Amino acid sequence: MTTATTARRAIFRAMLLVSIGPVISIFADELPPLIGRPASITVAKPGQLSVSPSGDRLALTDRFSNRIFILDTRGNVLWSVSEGVTLNQPQAIFMSDAGTVVFSQWDSRLLFRVTESTPQVIDTVVDLSEALGVKARILRIVQRRDKSYLILTDSPEQLMHFASDWTDPHVIAKGGSGKGKLYGSTACAELPAGRLVVTG
Repeated sequence: MTTATTARRAIFRAMLLVSIGPVISIFADELPPLIGRPASITVAKPGQLSVSPSGDRLALTDRFSNRIFILDTRGNVLWSVSEGVTLNQPQAIFMSDAGTVVFSQWDSRLLFRVTESTPQVIDTVVDLSEALGVKARILRIVQRRDKSYLILTDSPEQLMHFASDWTDPHVIAKGGSGKGKLYGSTACAELPAGRLVVTG
């Protein structure tokens, strides 16, 4: 089984396992049906869901409760970020490895890092204010297979690309109307063939 297939299974299983208010089940045609069971947490206002590169861990931001959960693919909480730290509506998140998450907060252009070994210690990774604009909100962070990054923002609505060291920012798509423009975008991803998809 490929890593991509494992990751897809983990995402769809997570959608069944994590209670996020009204639960909507989504199945992929190429995957066998999954039988969900209640997870040990309830998330009232989820931010972004991210799968670890190994495909066996999930990171989820609970924006309004100011928590971050790392779960296995059965919905068991492995570790969390909430006790002993002050979060301000964590939103976008990605897992750089099984024990490290990088995340943003709702009205901030800073990216932060926290690890499983020290979940009470939050480090600043980078300040993207100059590249994104001082009013931008980071909605999604995607680490591509080549270790570069995609950032989806609103205010202004745009999809930006950064090098692996968070330098060399350039805009891939801007908000607006017409072909090639973004409108009401809420998520983005890199497909297995390397193509990008943005949904609204």
